[in-house]
Amino acid sequence: MFANSRESMVVSMFDLMRVKFYQFLEHWLAQGLFSAVKFTFYKYEEAVLVTKDLFSLKPIDSKFVNTDLSILEINRGNYKDNEIRYVLKSRSERVARYVKKGYQSFCLVKNRQIIGDLWYVPRSSARTEVLHPCLRWFGITLSDDEVYMFDMYMAPDFRGDGITTFFMNSTLHLLRKKGFNRAYGYFANHNISALWVHRIIGWQELEHFEVKRFFLHETAKPKVQQKNA
Repeated sequence: MFANSRESMVVSMFDLMRVKFYQFLEHWLAQGLFSAVKFTFYKYEEAVLVTKDLFSLKPIDSKFVNTDLSILEINRGNYKDNEIRYVLKSRSERVARYVKKGYQSFCLVKNRQIIGDLWYVPRSSARTEVLHPCLRWFGITLSDDEVYMFDMYMAPDFRGDGITTFFMNSTLHLLRKKGFNRAYGYFANHNISALWVHRIIGWQELEHFEVKRFFLHETAKPKVQQKNA
């Protein structure tokens, strides 16, 4: 049964506020108070909706195979027993919130620390009536063999040298082994690194959306493309 009671909504809102609180503190320490306030209360970005056929995946980059990197799956069944933790408190709080919603993750692990993660939700696992709010924004209805992927994170010290591309491509291969045939997601158009990771792997770019957030209220609408004169 879907958790749609008033009590569940209050708990979910409280969990979200905890995430925002720790994000604010971490951003303040890293980039200053003004930047933290802006980051917390306002966001505008152009989101590029993408899709990937999981029958046409590129081979996994062999230079990262048989190293000290490993990939761990996190879901509702093994989350509490997992002793590997995140460095950032805000990330840990967000993961706990995601697991409550039935979301699942593949994590990149080095020296028993999670240095990156990528979340996904299929129709079968979500514990909320709306699988994910972005699906409603983008007008996507998932079939049983499709997943929506979101909120990829890579620790700053480990970005570059192709490791992010390796991690995303490895995750797509693991999803294919689970029986999924197609994935959806999006990246922010201003994020050049994310743009190139998606293009190198071969994601198909679809519609663009304008995403705005004022504190906890977030909206998205299709971006009106300018016509050439």
